[in-house]
Amino acid sequence: MTAAIASMLLIGLLVSFFGKSFEIRGWTEVREPNDQFYRGLAEFAYMNSMDHSHHDDANFSYRVTQARWKNMHRAGILYNIGFIVMLEQALHEKCIVLIKVRPVQLLGGRRSVLKFWCRRVA
Repeated sequence: MTAAIASMLLIGLLVSFFGKSFEIRGWTEVREPNDQFYRGLAEFAYMNSMDHSHHDDANFSYRVTQARWKNMHRAGILYNIGFIVMLEQALHEKCIVLIKVRPVQLLGGRRSVLKFWCRRVA
């Protein structure tokens, strides 16, 4: 009985620890990536990296399918995000982006897109 209780406590501890994210090689994987914060980063990257002059009044929406982050300590936080761009309720593009967010206290602290890749979907 003691062994059963100990194993249940260990399982409970692991579930609580891995509930929202887990870490591999310094990158922390987000379990539920499609929240407002990551959708905002996806929109920032997409609008700043693509030529959208022909879609000025388009109704874009974003669905984040994968997100992970890595703390670079004083240099800021890196975010690696995979997302889908919807144009007027239709699948438009699939994208992957690497964004660096610098701490506010650093001079010029802001977001910057380091890598960006998109592929049109039919």
